[in-house]
Amino acid sequence: MKESLFNYRFEYENQKYIFNTNNNGLIQINNDIFTEEEREYLRVNRFWVDDNEDEIALLEREINHNIQKRQKELELTIALTNYCNFSCVYCYQNKNEKLMTTEVANMIIEKIDRILNDNIFEGINIHYFGGEPLLNKDCAQILEEVHKYENQITGSVDFVTNGTMEIPDDIISVLAKHIDKTKVVLSNYGEKLSKKIDIIEETLKQNGIPYRVSKFYGDDLYYDGWIDFSNHDLKWKTIEERDQNAQKCVHRVGKYFVINDGELHCCSRSYWRIRQGIIPKIKGEYVPLMDDTISIEEKRQDLIEMFNKKSSTSCAYCVGLCNGVPRVKPAQQL
Repeated sequence: MKESLFNYRFEYENQKYIFNTNNNGLIQINNDIFTEEEREYLRVNRFWVDDNEDEIALLEREINHNIQKRQKELELTIALTNYCNFSCVYCYQNKNEKLMTTEVANMIIEKIDRILNDNIFEGINIHYFGGEPLLNKDCAQILEEVHKYENQITGSVDFVTNGTMEIPDDIISVLAKHIDKTKVVLSNYGEKLSKKIDIIEETLKQNGIPYRVSKFYGDDLYYDGWIDFSNHDLKWKTIEERDQNAQKCVHRVGKYFVINDGELHCCSRSYWRIRQGIIPKIKGEYVPLMDDTISIEEKRQDLIEMFNKKSSTSCAYCVGLCNGVPRVKPAQQL
């Protein structure tokens, strides 16, 4: 047996510890002389490994396996409204006050469930977004309806809000009832914009609701800040160029599809470019969920085609959510 490459030894308050950075294991030790029982514990918990074990090779295989699995998971963003209480300089969305109703949400969820019932993906995660989703008065009812299908949701149900409004009690109640699946994502734009962030955090803590904060002000910005997607000029003239850039885009590689206005699109920018007449609607690049003249099987095949494509028509007009693309200051107001 030998000590793991990933062990880190340190002392704290006159006590010795070993922390394993690969499995996040932590143990307190008195010395390096162990009983047989202690040696077995160290082996089982991988603080010690076999002499001939190549830990780096094992880690590489695990990473590659997780990447392949991740590429077979579907990320669905449900736009509860396009209305927003910000007026951001770089926003490419039309800020209309159209809201997704509970009735429409029920129909969309039912269609999605029927399309996905053949286990065509290894996992599915749900994200609520907007606009600002809290502006939709039916928000709590919609969340409750989605959770009726939570057995099909293998990952989490994320609720994204901009910290400008307190989360109403009825929504808190739904989130708290499903804490094993739910996570709130707070976009913090600083005290001038996200004025309710501290109150929201305290409410979430009191109700035991998991959350994380994406920091969009000052230094150390989440994902280094925003990208300006408002320029829709043609950027990649060949499919090869388009594919190559799309494979660096977080949204494209991660399969972050969006449901807006009863249609499923490969991303929000694709939806808005179609709405604004910049690109045409092309079969196999969107799924008209509410169109009952198209069979569930045909919609399923369109979704599979979207999922397997390296890029879409919209990608030719987009810099992509990629490393190396210039960032701008988030949430600059008009």
